[in-house]
This record gives sequence, structure tokens and C-alpha cells, in this order.
Amino acid sequence: MKQGILEKVQMMAVWFLFLGSSGITEAATNPHSNLQWQGYQQCMTCHETQAMEMHGSSHYQWKGPALYTVNGPDLQGKLDTALNSYCVAILGNWNACGACHVGLGTMPTQESTTAQLQNIDCLMCHQKDYKRKKVNGVFVPDTANMTITMDQAIQTVHKPVRANCIQCHAKGGGGDNNKRGDMALAHATTADRNFDVHMATTGANLDCQKCHTTQNHHIAGRGSDLRETDLDVKMTCSTSSCHVGKSTSTGHSSSDINHHISRVACQTCHIKTYARNAADTAADESTEMYRDWTVPEWNAALNRYEPKIVRGSALKPEYRFWNGTNWNYSIKDAAIFDTTKGTYPTSRPEGGINDPNSALYPFKYKKANQPYADSLGVLVALDTSVYFSTGNYDNAVKAGLGNMGYSTNSLYSTAETDTYQLITHEVPPKANALNCTQCHTSSATQMNLKNLGYVMKGTSSTTCIQCHGQKSIPDYKTIHDKHVKDKKYDCSWCHDFSRSERGLIMPSTAKDTLPPSITVFSMATSSSSLIVPVLSLTATDNVGVTGYLLTESSIKPSATSAGWSPGPPSSYTFASAGSKTLYAWAKDAAGNISNSRSATVVITLSSGNPVILF
Repeated sequence: MKQGILEKVQMMAVWFLFLGSSGITEAATNPHSNLQWQGYQQCMTCHETQAMEMHGSSHYQWKGPALYTVNGPDLQGKLDTALNSYCVAILGNWNACGACHVGLGTMPTQESTTAQLQNIDCLMCHQKDYKRKKVNGVFVPDTANMTITMDQAIQTVHKPVRANCIQCHAKGGGGDNNKRGDMALAHATTADRNFDVHMATTGANLDCQKCHTTQNHHIAGRGSDLRETDLDVKMTCSTSSCHVGKSTSTGHSSSDINHHISRVACQTCHIKTYARNAADTAADESTEMYRDWTVPEWNAALNRYEPKIVRGSALKPEYRFWNGTNWNYSIKDAAIFDTTKGTYPTSRPEGGINDPNSALYPFKYKKANQPYADSLGVLVALDTSVYFSTGNYDNAVKAGLGNMGYSTNSLYSTAETDTYQLITHEVPPKANALNCTQCHTSSATQMNLKNLGYVMKGTSSTTCIQCHGQKSIPDYKTIHDKHVKDKKYDCSWCHDFSRSERGLIMPSTAKDTLPPSITVFSMATSSSSLIVPVLSLTATDNVGVTGYLLTESSIKPSATSAGWSPGPPSSYTFASAGSKTLYAWAKDAAGNISNSRSATVVITLSSGNPVILF
């Protein structure tokens, strides 16, 4: 069973302490101005503390405490547990996958040895004009493609800028904007405010750290498909310096919008589409929507075989309720088939319409066709080093099975997988935000609210007559304003969910015509006594259950019949032994009687047992 959040936070603190973490004070002057390049280990001369911090971070470890992942081990990450629908897994191909790692080629270990600390490439994050290349498995400066010398590089180190972050984060999944869908190389330099008003040079021109809080080389922020938490600080759009008060119930000019604040994330209204093209780049900022590993294609630009990839542009998100936790597939997990989607999920956001901690968020939804071991019931982390170099799918799958510790002769087929990924970048100017009719009308084009749980709890004829006779149903806004804005009726009066935080009420004078429903009723199947315990009895009602009754007759009682009790009875006393059937009923304040639910018991009395009747 997973640990609780508090236990996980405590574990996270121990993890960081074990790996090394402490604060620094930036010098007022530039201590690097006269340095000459002597090799990567040079940084350690003065910055061992910072190296220890970096060594313990997710950016170096590629794993960490999985505080908000509801399944799997306590420490998770791409290094050794993650399997996804993009490049599948690192297993077997560290040489290529490590190109974005902030190390020099050696895989990270938890022990902060001198060799591990000297393996950290500080310039990856602290010099935007630095480039590197791999020679014999080790990264070295690529001065031929740099505009400055290595002496100049270390003399002008700086805090990370967008270009430092984007060089890796935009190229996840093997290409520009392949993986995230809302993070492209264009974000480093674009002036197109309509592409991203926060990062455009003509917009807010924000560096990543403006939103992603950093402490001792640990960074806040994680998508729904990321396993580990690097810095457990909640991100928000509304701070003392950005969008002040917008997260409050009075932060927007419209009361209708303010009602959405607690249940709808900012991104949902402010990012209508993702994977849009920036107006000032020649590149295509489309994103990967499907990957088929069974169809290898030669990629001349990368000089390797790639699976067939289908891309998409200007895409509408898929919407889900998310409470900040997520389910993620790990290597060697039993694969779970989703009958609704017809896929094997690799990442899913947790939450629901009735979860008080959930809000509606936008997600990229992406599929892939990848190997599945039938006899083992697991997704196969095919060896991408074999696939990229040869294009031989069968050999790559068999090598992957071997890497996982299975027989290379294990039978396998293919499976369609899917992934949900949080969309949070590419925010255009506020004038482009969604309007009410794009979501709330019968002809809404942005999202299907019924699929998200916004449905009537019954037919209009059974729901409306709770208060009045059947009437024609006007447009959404008219009917919603009349019942919620004017009469202050709680959502649960007409729907299967409530919004208690809004202080709404249940109608006190409404005509209630819906009967309760007995959902569970059971008692012991055999008894040596005429007094038989009731094991469970529960009922539900649109307003409230006010009475319970047990009878030996299947004829529906009246609301005034004798024997009704305000709560579920704990037992029933029969008059004689034998096979007996008991019927449970429930009523509400309006006198509506439920249908019955029955249970049967066989009573056998021993010859010496007295019969006691109360």
C-alpha cells in the first residue's frame, strides 16, 4: 500500500538530506571573469555544495520521491521505472537517452561520490551558448558549433534562461514539441504573443523560474505524467506579482467566471488549442499524436530508423478532472486494459466530478502501438538502441525482453497504449480565452460536458417534477440562471454532483416525487435463532431517507404503516423457524416508498433452545 502524503514528504526530506542539499549566497561581483577553461571538474573547486544539490535533484537523478503518484514504488522516474508511449523506456539505450541528462555520460547513482559530482555538466543549465557532443560515450565541448570560446563560456556563466531549459524539454520524445505538445524550441526566442504571451519577447518574456520555483537546485512543477516530485511547492498563476487575486471568488469581472474558479483550472479557459505554430519561426510546432513501432522509417536528419509518427497542429485538449495525483505505468507492471478507451494506459490523471480536490484541466491525449508480452501480461520496453540502428522491430522487442529479465523467446503481440499529459504552456492573450457558449450550449464546440459528468440525474420528466409539472426546457443559460443564480438551488437537486463550496441550498418547498432506492441489503443466510442480525442496509434519495421498514410481505407498505424506524434496523425477529424471505423498504419525507430489496435466511432451532419473543 502506498504511503500517505505526510510520510512521503518526510521521506522526501530524508532523500534530499541523504543526497546533499544546502543554500548558497551569490557573490556580488563576477568571480569567474578571469577563469580559463581547465575541464568540467573545475566547477567543483568552488561549487561542491552546489554540485551536491544538483546531484540530489531530479534533473540529475532522473528519479525521486513519487509523492503524488498513487501506484508503484516510492522512488520513481525515467531512469529505471518509467515506461511511456513515446520512446518507451531508457532501459538498454542510456547512450542515446542520456543526451539530455545533465551529466557527462556516466549514469547517475544515489551515492554522491567525487566521480559522480565531477560527472555533472554545470554548463548545460548555466551557459546558453555552450554546446557539447559525445565522443566514445563521454560528452566534450563542441567548440566548432559554439559562438564563444570555452574560456568565455565559463567567464560568463549565468542563471538558467529559457534557451537552457528548452534545449532538452522541447525535444522530449525525440523531436521538437514531440512529447509535451505545448513546449517547442520556438519558446526560447519567439516574439509571437499569440503563440505564448508569457514567454514571447514582446510579451511577459518570462524565464522558466518565474513560475517554476527553485530551491537549492530543486525545481517545482510537474506534469500529470511525471512520476517524481523534485520540489514540493504548489504552482499557481495567482501570486503577489502575477495575476493578483485571480484565484479568489472575486478575482474576475464576471460572477459567472468567478463561480468556476474552484473547479476549473486557469489553463482550461485560457488555452483553447495547443501545438500551434509560432508566426516567426520556419519550424513546424506540431506535436506527436500517434507512434507505431511496428513501422520503422528511415530518418535522414537523425541518421537512424524511427517509428512511424503521426503529428497534429492546433489541437483541442481533452478535458479531465484532476486532483493533482496520477496513476503511471512502471516497467514490469501488469498491464491494465481500459475497456472504455480500448487501450492500455501508461499515464492517467486521478480525480472526478465529485472529488472536492479536483478541478477541470486540459490534457494532451496521445496513443501508440507498441509491444505487449501476451504470456507475461506486461508492456515490453523494447530496446531502442537496436531499433534506431537497424529498424528491426522483432530484434528490438526480443532485446527489450532480455533487458527486462525475461526470456527473449517470450510470445508477444502489439497493444495500443495511451497517455494523458497536462497542457499548461502556450497561453495566448486573454482576449482569446474561451467564452461561455463554447462549452455550455447544445452546440458547444470546445468540450462535451455530458461526457465529463454534467448530466441530469434522471430524465427531464422525473427531475423537473420534483418542483413542478413538465415544462419546455429553454437554453442552458436561462435554465441555469433561474435555478442556481436566482433560486440558489444546489447542483445535486438536478445532477449527481454537488458544489457545497458555493453555499447553495436544497429546495424546502419542492414537490418531491422521486422515491428512495435500497442500494444494499443483506443478513445472515443461516441462523440458529429467531432473532436474525441485519448485516447491511443502505438507501439513497434525492432529498433524504427518513424511514426504514422490514417486512415478510412483498406488498409495498404505506408511509403510515406501523414499524417504520428512522435508521436501518440492526435485526429482525421472526415468529417461526424455516426458510424466510425478508423485504427491506425505505421512505422519504414526501412519503415516497422505495421498491424492495430482499434477502433469505434459513432458521434452524435446536431442540433445547427456548423461543423468546419481544
